[in-house]
Amino acid sequence: MPDQVRVEDIEAFRVLRAALHKFAMVAEQSLIGAQAHIDRTHSWLENEKRVHWHSQFKKRTEMVVQAREAVRQKKMYRDSSGRMPSAIEEQKHLQRCLAAVQEAEEKILAVKKSIPRLEKESELHRGGVAKLSRAVSVEIPNAIALLDRLAGSLEEYVQLEAPDSVRVDSVEPTVYSLPEESMARGGETHGQDVRATEGENVSDGK
Repeated sequence: MPDQVRVEDIEAFRVLRAALHKFAMVAEQSLIGAQAHIDRTHSWLENEKRVHWHSQFKKRTEMVVQAREAVRQKKMYRDSSGRMPSAIEEQKHLQRCLAAVQEAEEKILAVKKSIPRLEKESELHRGGVAKLSRAVSVEIPNAIALLDRLAGSLEEYVQLEAPDSVRVDSVEPTVYSLPEESMARGGETHGQDVRATEGENVSDGK
């Protein structure tokens, strides 16, 4: 893998940082809102609805007792004509009271079943959003801090003044020339050395 990264625009770090920060805020608010809704629902079932329907069951049970007594009283005495008065209306009222008690019993049972079901779903919810919660609370803040450090380092780097570069083609080549007398003298010496060497070779041949 390359050990260098080409960065063309430092502003990209700021854009990414802002996007991560916005996502973290929205996600955190959503997580808090969802958990708050679950807690409110649990409190509503545990306190308000459970208490409400137990209270309703007690009141409606008392109404059934009163309705039954009204039916009994209606059938106990005859009217002025000596006939037994009709208790149809009292019977209807008693049936309505009995239905109300049955409704209260069903509501109490429904609340009783709903509370542990909600608690179980709440646990599943917390497990399902655990990774997102960790990302929002730990990983994204760490990533934002890293982006801040990288952006700061790059800004310090680009603000450094680079030394003026030296163009090779702009440098004139330096030429050193020897004096003519030295060159002539050097040529004569070289000629003498060659002749001396040849003479030695001839002598060795003899």
